Amino acid sequence: EKVYNAQLKGAIAVIIVNTVNNINLLMSGGDNANLVTIPSFVVSLGTGATIKPLLGAGVNVTIKSATPDPVDPALVVWGANAKEGEFDGGLNGWKSNTISCSGKPNTATAWSWIPSNAFPSPCLTEGSFIFLSPSRCNGAMIMNAATLDLANSASCTNFAGGPCPAPHSAELVSPTIKVTKGSALNVTFYQTLTHFYGSEYFVDWSKDGGKTWVSTQINEEVRAFEDNAVALKSVRLLGSETADSVKIKFRYDGNFYHWAIDDVKLSKREANNLALTQFYALSPNMQQPAAQAETIPYGAAVDNVGANAQTNLKLYINAIDSTTAVRVFRDSVTALSIAPNQIDTAIFAPKFLPNKKGTYAMIYQASADSADYNRDDNLEGFFFRVTDTTFAKELGASFYTLPGDNWDVNEPHSAAYGNSYYIVKGKGNYLRSVSFGMNNGADLVGTPLIFSLYKWNDENFDALVQVKERTLVAERFYDPTGNETGARLITVPFPEQGEPPVQLEDTTTYLIMCEYYAGDDTDLELMLNDTYDRRPMLLTGFATDKPRYASFTALDSDLATVTYSPTGYGLENVYVIRMNVGPLVITSDRDIPSITNEFAITPNPAREHVYLQLALNQTSKQANVRVMDMAGRQIIEKVYNNVKRDQYQISVDGLPAGTYLMQVTTENGTGTKKFVKN
Repeated sequence: EKVYNAQLKGAIAVIIVNTVNNINLLMSGGDNANLVTIPSFVVSLGTGATIKPLLGAGVNVTIKSATPDPVDPALVVWGANAKEGEFDGGLNGWKSNTISCSGKPNTATAWSWIPSNAFPSPCLTEGSFIFLSPSRCNGAMIMNAATLDLANSASCTNFAGGPCPAPHSAELVSPTIKVTKGSALNVTFYQTLTHFYGSEYFVDWSKDGGKTWVSTQINEEVRAFEDNAVALKSVRLLGSETADSVKIKFRYDGNFYHWAIDDVKLSKREANNLALTQFYALSPNMQQPAAQAETIPYGAAVDNVGANAQTNLKLYINAIDSTTAVRVFRDSVTALSIAPNQIDTAIFAPKFLPNKKGTYAMIYQASADSADYNRDDNLEGFFFRVTDTTFAKELGASFYTLPGDNWDVNEPHSAAYGNSYYIVKGKGNYLRSVSFGMNNGADLVGTPLIFSLYKWNDENFDALVQVKERTLVAERFYDPTGNETGARLITVPFPEQGEPPVQLEDTTTYLIMCEYYAGDDTDLELMLNDTYDRRPMLLTGFATDKPRYASFTALDSDLATVTYSPTGYGLENVYVIRMNVGPLVITSDRDIPSITNEFAITPNPAREHVYLQLALNQTSKQANVRVMDMAGRQIIEKVYNNVKRDQYQISVDGLPAGTYLMQVTTENGTGTKKFVKN
């Protein structure tokens, strides 16, 4: 806004002086960022004090970007000179090649040059984005769904009305670059992207002028709706040692939203450069009770991204108490050597026992005999918390579920979401409550959620929860009030008032599932966390014969017979569904007593009728009985007077096959049970 206001008053450029002697300040856009047409810079306090009097005296001052160059200038073979890889003023020999739009050939220009560092994206909350490359002020290349798919790039309307409807596939191809044989090469570039499901990103290269190409898929770690996740990218051109010329192309098979490229450089590969990959094992739970501690196996993968073999490779795992900053555990594994382009995976024996309450930082660290070119990527880590009673797969929510199109036409959007927790010590411990997060309570008023606790034995070690492998232990109904949003956590006590406590068992895997039986296409927006990838944790657990699992999903109208899968929303996503466990606590803070254990439904499953068998502790003047479908719609209502120990026949012959709820309410309490109609 400061720059825009200065521009309105006639400024031809703006220099902003920071209030401290550094420039760790990003100039972000305001509401009028797209209207700024003059250059602007941020300088440190010291630099500002130096140039201000010079400018006042009419001296010409040259300002250069202080953005550190990630590539050693001595290694750069192309891209350091003007009009090469920074798209200064245009394409500079690069070409855009459109492959298809909405699956059909199309001649529309997909990769476009943008003159400034800002571009529109009206279908996202931000509305527009700013490029963060060093030369962002002189132009960049972008493939943007806002200008390709939409009829009007300023408005998120009229989809597929643009010149190249999504999904679209196009290439940005470099000119031929002369190189000297004998050197392994990397291509490094700045990017900004916002990812949507189905989009794929590739860097291809050719050493025969474009006749054949070697393809590398990138950005697979970027999650849906995540923007500017990996601003700087380096890709190895495997086999480039034999090349005397190189062509590069960026290929985007895009479904939305955008991918922009700038400051492309071709360089010789660093001699000594190890990097920890994103493949490193987490703790099975991000929150776990101290009383349920168990030794945890860890593991990580190290990639030799340098040109030379590395000797005496060591991988360390460190546990740091975040409160005291004291290291409480350390272990290491050693490999004799690792060749260039080789990935070495190490698994640590399960030794660390986190049984003291607190927050811990788990740090992986890689080293070798040679000094590493970039030590910043030799470290990876995560935090987890040891609690009093809480099991959780996350430390907080990131977003809410957006179910895919997994249902048939007109099929209700029923779903089951849940987490797996391993109980080490069940004796003397009980399930006290379940805490969860949902975003759209107002949409689900009148539709109960069922929280079901299952014991699970993965008999065939396929990480799929089949019906025969799970046993129902307890369940609890939750009726949305309409006030549930992603901003707060909801806690549901277990069990229902009047029901027996839910005793846990030693060395047992449990599932706590939120089962949503929909009546239409309304979705349950359950809260998720997508901070980490759980696949390394799963593989490490199987490798050490201590399999531990994460989240499970089923999207199906028949939840009673469906298999729960760990890949429903991808193994980088876990649900905000927590279990609170511990010794039995007697409380009396619930207003409505439960009478669920004072009646039974037989037969179950039923065909023509069911019997409601009452065994009330106290005589009631009136019992109201309601039969509802799983969407909460009332189908049958009965009223019985002066009841205590009685039996009533209720016809269900006209009901479609499925699962139903029967709710019994008296002046002494209420209770709900499920039954099945065949």
